[in-house]
Amino acid sequence: MGGMKLTEWINESDMTDTEKKENENFKTTGGYLKTIDYKEAWIKFWSKTPKSNKDKFLNLPNFDSEIFKDITGIEIFKDKTCDGKIVEIDGLEYELKLLF
Repeated sequence: MGGMKLTEWINESDMTDTEKKENENFKTTGGYLKTIDYKEAWIKFWSKTPKSNKDKFLNLPNFDSEIFKDITGIEIFKDKTCDGKIVEIDGLEYELKLLF
């Protein structure tokens, strides 16, 4: 499992029309280097990292969920009462699952 990445190579075949307009050199390079916001990178990393790795963060001495949220944009929910609940949106049912 890789770490948090602030850049990601996007191949030409995976680029949207907007990305192609914004990155005209893609024809020469075969794609472009996408940069993402620090907090967006944290959220992407956190959603893919295993629970055992998340627990390493959460079990640090003096861990403070508010400070963690300020730094990463990720809100840690100690109360997981919504996990597994079913909600209906536009006639479709969805089961809620906490990713953090």
